[in-house]
Amino acid sequence: MATIQTGSNTSYYSIQRFLGVNESLDGDTQLQLGEASIMENWRVTPQYHLRIRPGLKTLWKFTGPVRGLWSGDLAGRRRMLAAADGKVWQLTDGGKKEALASLTDSAVTFLPFSNKLYILNGHEYLVWDGTGTAKTVEGYIPLVVTAASPTGGGTKLENINRLTAKRRVRFSADGTALDFHLPEQQLASIDRVEQNGAAVASGQYTVDAAKGTVTFLKAPAKGVNNVEVWYTAKASLRTQVTAMRFAETYNGSTDTRVFLYGDGTNKAIYSGITEDGQPSAEYFPDLYEIAVDSGNTPVTGMMKQFSYLMIFKPDGAFSTQYSATTLEDGTVTAGFYVSPINREIGNEAPGQVRSVYNEPRTMYAGNLYDWQLTSTGRDERRAKIVSERVTQTMHSADPYQVVTFDDEREQEYYVFLNDEAGTTLVHRYQYDSGDVWYRYTGLPVLCAVRDGAAVYFGLRDGRVCSFTYAERSDDGQPIPCRWESGNMDFSADFRRKYSTMLWVSIKPDSNARLYITARTDKRSTYTVKFVPMQLATFTSMDFRHFSFITNRNPQIERVKLKVKKFAFYKLVLEINDNAATTTVLGVDIRVRYTGFVK
Repeated sequence: MATIQTGSNTSYYSIQRFLGVNESLDGDTQLQLGEASIMENWRVTPQYHLRIRPGLKTLWKFTGPVRGLWSGDLAGRRRMLAAADGKVWQLTDGGKKEALASLTDSAVTFLPFSNKLYILNGHEYLVWDGTGTAKTVEGYIPLVVTAASPTGGGTKLENINRLTAKRRVRFSADGTALDFHLPEQQLASIDRVEQNGAAVASGQYTVDAAKGTVTFLKAPAKGVNNVEVWYTAKASLRTQVTAMRFAETYNGSTDTRVFLYGDGTNKAIYSGITEDGQPSAEYFPDLYEIAVDSGNTPVTGMMKQFSYLMIFKPDGAFSTQYSATTLEDGTVTAGFYVSPINREIGNEAPGQVRSVYNEPRTMYAGNLYDWQLTSTGRDERRAKIVSERVTQTMHSADPYQVVTFDDEREQEYYVFLNDEAGTTLVHRYQYDSGDVWYRYTGLPVLCAVRDGAAVYFGLRDGRVCSFTYAERSDDGQPIPCRWESGNMDFSADFRRKYSTMLWVSIKPDSNARLYITARTDKRSTYTVKFVPMQLATFTSMDFRHFSFITNRNPQIERVKLKVKKFAFYKLVLEINDNAATTTVLGVDIRVRYTGFVK
């Protein structure tokens, strides 16, 4: 902002940097020049100009809401998946889609891990390796006992897997025993018997599931761990895994364990390491869980930050650190210690914690908080509010409807409110002079993903759209844009003022145009002035707003707008024309001071 004073009672006020919206709770008389009290569907560019937001173009269409989107590399190819209409779909060019699996029609989390893609939604747990169809995760079969004698005993090795009731036991045959006793009875089935790694034909042994025994017709040769029996117990803990809705990876300084949460409790479960030492998202050992604080409130978010795992509940924030733990029997296992960080501020939007510039961002009591590390020697963090400029809109948000998305490439953080207007708040968080917020409408987005240079939104009405400047409308519908300054007193709220003209600088484009008006403490409506700045081209010629402009350099237009005897002045910039491509570079206002306000 610049103010040029002349020798007379006339001054010129220049807006060269648009600073986004500021929903000040105590009025808009103290806003900076360039800040907006109302800002709808305008985007602030990295150069602080105003530009109409990108448009929507439908690429794929479903009947019901789009429940999830994912993009990434799998099996040597770039893939894009969507969840909608009770199925998981692979999306390909030309609007084509291929069903990969059926599942319950609810919000979906996609988890890439160990060269596979895992899919969870609180009801099912699926996996896809990039070929064929997605399958139900059957689960790793743990080796629960090793070096057992035919009569039982042995050494406990792996915990049972919550995902499956199947287990394995290895026996060391003595060369004479025919009966081999499993560690459990009343089994659902005894499924497989191996000797020296090879399957034993079913006719060479008999089983008794009730007693949990395998009887060989001929005693196996003496050996160490040379007989292995696979069996299935009647009880299963599978629902403890499939009830989880969200996932995060963590294991200290690495991401080799999967943490699942979101079943409505204060517990999170985490994956284990298989017999061959590999991390697996198909092995969730019993007792591998974290109970976070009181059971009165659920875990609503997890986010890795450096070597810690931040855990959030509606009423608090906690930090988890990895450490190897030695049990009483000498077994070394992973230990995760939970420490409280804040006993009041947490996260109320389930599964919507995002890492914004390496800091977890949460929603609590209608505000957004960044959790900043304040000490390198200890795990100390403080919660900093980052949503003061959009307080009024945030306070109207329902945390159970909110969806968040961090576009790291553009450094823009989206909050989709999913209200009737499709309100979206966007935070451009790495400006050199401070944070900039803007507000979009018409975006009922349930999920979002970036794929290279493209951003895709999954909408409530079943559309999967690209969000791009290549599209100048929302599927052919105009994008209504409105920008209102604060009530500007031009450094003298006690004086009456006149303004008869202003200058607006617009980047010439194929369909650039703008409507300008004002509001004051004296009148709420003034003449609306139209400013065309479209280039004269045959591809975008519009005889309703014909222009002879062929120069692509910025153009300044003088606008005669008579506004008299005001104390406070609001500048209004708007556009609601289809296919508009307007970029506003700056505005200069001439103000003449007269008498005093009576």
